[in-house]
Amino acid sequence: MALEQVALQVAATAIGNGVIANVGGKARYTTVYVWGGPNGSGVTTITGGTVVVEEMADKDYAGTWVAIQTITASASLNNAAVVVRVAGSVQFVRARISGTITGGGVVNAVALGQ
Repeated sequence: MALEQVALQVAATAIGNGVIANVGGKARYTTVYVWGGPNGSGVTTITGGTVVVEEMADKDYAGTWVAIQTITASASLNNAAVVVRVAGSVQFVRARISGTITGGGVVNAVALGQ
């Protein structure tokens, strides 16, 4: 099963769960791309923040999801990208901002599965 590209975070800076992608437990591989980019004024600098790529079996689960990878935004997303590859099937995946993105830049994330 191929998963069309799903935007998980779009020009985001605030703490929040973002959009949940339904991989359906049928993809053999899931890839999440997370990158820092410019805000509306063209500022790309990221000085702080954290993004956690997570998975869960129930999209409505209000507890702590299972962390796949934690990304320190200032070190990894300052006008750059991180690729998170998951081998094996997952049901739902998201890119949660767990620490406010600071410095003026924004974070974007998309998921694909096949």
